[in-house]
Amino acid sequence: MADLAARVLAVIQQREREATRLAHLLHDEVGQILTGAGLELEALRRTSAEPQISTGIAAVQGLLEGALSQIRDLSRSLAPSALDRLGLGYALEEMVNRHRQLGGATIRLLIDGRPQPNPAAGAAFFRIATEALENAIRHSGATLIELILRRTSRGVELQIRDNGHGFNFEAEQQNPTGIGLRLMALSAAQSHLPFELSSDGRSYTIVNVLEKPVTSCPSVS
Repeated sequence: MADLAARVLAVIQQREREATRLAHLLHDEVGQILTGAGLELEALRRTSAEPQISTGIAAVQGLLEGALSQIRDLSRSLAPSALDRLGLGYALEEMVNRHRQLGGATIRLLIDGRPQPNPAAGAAFFRIATEALENAIRHSGATLIELILRRTSRGVELQIRDNGHGFNFEAEQQNPTGIGLRLMALSAAQSHLPFELSSDGRSYTIVNVLEKPVTSCPSVS
């Protein structure tokens, strides 16, 4: 199970890198090309003496603006690119909104202030949140799922909790049966994040991951 989870995580990370590359391509190259085309059309429209041509150019400009807006939305939604550009809170909001549209459990996202972990920790936080949310929706029978992102005295903390039927925590620790739990633990371990998982096997599951604040080393005189 551990080897399988490691292989799956490697595939996920490869897809994340590809998503980041695609997001930059859409935003920085395709977006600039469409913007440039729109400016050229505007210059042509201003110099045209034919009303019919000006109307046609304006219609094409409208199509370009719509395409540019869709490309920007797609670029922002691609994770972990959204983490780089707009932060973990925005990426979590996008992810939660997509799951809400599918219906089912009530999903609450609570963000206290503007807690922003470093990029590597942020990617792990997002991956863990995604896996925990999908596990709760698919397997727990939960009617309420809460994601809480906050900065505490211990550091930046992400907690995901649900009111589903939980699982046998001790049995799962000794003989893991679910790859999702392993993926979450591996994601945390790779970024050196303290990770906790608890369940009473009847009524809840809580996932907790923390990025501890960096302590500066004392200077040597």
